[in-house]
Amino acid sequence: MYRIRETTRSILRDETTASFRELLTTQKNEINTLLRQSLTPTITRTTTPLPTPSTLDVKQQHVLKLIRLNQLNQAFEFVLSASDLNLVIYLCENVRPTDLFSIQPCPLQTPVVLSLIQQLAADLNTYQELKYSYLHEALICLDLSHPSVRDYLQTVLIDLNKKLYTYIQTNPSTSMTKRFQLLLMASQGLVQKFVQQRATPSSLK
Repeated sequence: MYRIRETTRSILRDETTASFRELLTTQKNEINTLLRQSLTPTITRTTTPLPTPSTLDVKQQHVLKLIRLNQLNQAFEFVLSASDLNLVIYLCENVRPTDLFSIQPCPLQTPVVLSLIQQLAADLNTYQELKYSYLHEALICLDLSHPSVRDYLQTVLIDLNKKLYTYIQTNPSTSMTKRFQLLLMASQGLVQKFVQQRATPSSLK
């Protein structure tokens, strides 16, 4: 009885091994065929010239270069002057606002900060988390006493207030509404403070 069992196990083992080998051989042949088929078009594709980078790609590369060189003001000046909101968003996504505005003194000049606020507020329905974070930090960083941008500053803040108010009225129950309400209060407070500062010298005369 023992011998019969051993003989049966031996036969099964041999049959299983043979079947497994046949399966491996078949799979190996199939894999080799697929490899040969896939290599042919790859070789053909590599002989064609690579496409030249688009204008946006070149600009993105320049932006990243300025970031690596820690030339942050130049980077923001570059994207803001390009009149391309997508490029502005690209830079904002690659520079954390908390890191940027925590640097003392602020690496961005006041005109650059105002231009950034203006462009980010142009459409509050997209990239809302990112825009909120930047607008929040930018308002904190603003220098109200900057002499060369006083009129521009008031115009930008009033425009921001209008955009925020319009969004809040149109979208009273979205997840961003409360945050934008806080931004509106902060911006309105800055406008009032700015108006008071401008009125103080005349009242002293």
